[in-house]
Formats: sequence, structure tokens, C-alpha cells
Amino acid sequence: SFTFSASVVVNLVLKLPFDELTVTTRNYITLKAARIFQDRIIGANDLHGYQKQDEEEARRLFLDEVDTEKYNIFHGPMRYDLQRDLF
Repeated sequence: SFTFSASVVVNLVLKLPFDELTVTTRNYITLKAARIFQDRIIGANDLHGYQKQDEEEARRLFLDEVDTEKYNIFHGPMRYDLQRDLF
């Protein structure tokens, strides 16, 4: 095993089920996926602008929610599941 002489900073990414994400997060993911699909498969340039605007608005709302809620390990939707799994 390794011995660390200083604190280690970690960015933990959890794979959450889609239906457990917040509404704004699901909306952003859905709109981004739809735009990417449309760009790669359908390729209609006139639709790209509308979808890009919708995606940017959804991203802004998503980031506003993240900044407002300040989710972390002690406060957030996965808190109780983490405690149950770890202890």
C-alpha cells in the first residue's frame, strides 16, 4: 500500500441512474443528446440553431441549479445511499 504524507484531493464521479438525476440535469442531457443525434444522423442545418439555443438554456439552468444547491457528499440525493453502502 501507499503512504501519503499530505492530503489527497479527489474528484469522485458517481454513475447515477438517469431517473435519480434532477429534472434540470435530465433535461440538459436529453437536449444535448438530441442535438448531437440530429447533427450526426439527420443533418438538418435549420434545426441545429433551434436545438443549440434550447441546449444552451438547459445548460444555464443546470449550472444555476448546481451553483444554488451546492451538492456534496453530506447534502445531496446520494447521501443516504452512500452512508448505507459505506457503513
